[in-house]
Amino acid sequence: MNRPGGEHLLQAVGIVGSGVTAVARVPFTVRDHVEPPVVPGPRAGAWSGPRPRFSGTAAPDVAKVMVLEGGRLIAEAPVRDDGTWSVRHPHDWRPGRYAVEFVSVFSALRSRPTRLDMRIHGVPEDNWIRTSVTSREPCGEKCEHLPFRGTW
Repeated sequence: MNRPGGEHLLQAVGIVGSGVTAVARVPFTVRDHVEPPVVPGPRAGAWSGPRPRFSGTAAPDVAKVMVLEGGRLIAEAPVRDDGTWSVRHPHDWRPGRYAVEFVSVFSALRSRPTRLDMRIHGVPEDNWIRTSVTSREPCGEKCEHLPFRGTW
């Protein structure tokens, strides 16, 4: 039997040879949604190193927080008894901007995502600094180009 979300009370009796037992009352809660996780780390828009560490809190009884980037699952963090969670991504990220989403999971329910826009520091692969170095013509033993005066 499907019940709507909220507080409910189950009442039961037993039938015995002498009649009916006293009514037993069992209160229970049906969850129809779960709150999204709170993600204070890293701070939105902040710069992060190449291996970001994410942390936050989740609603009571949430088992884990799933981490998604570009719609793909990239990590999951178990939620501790005090409601906190944290996870460090196992691989280095390329420099650039990323939108990461976090979803709380409780049984078969999942929350709507919490979005975090973040930046990974470093020089992106397609940045002019990288491409200008690789496009340079080889010089002789002594380079007269300014401002560089060393040897390649």
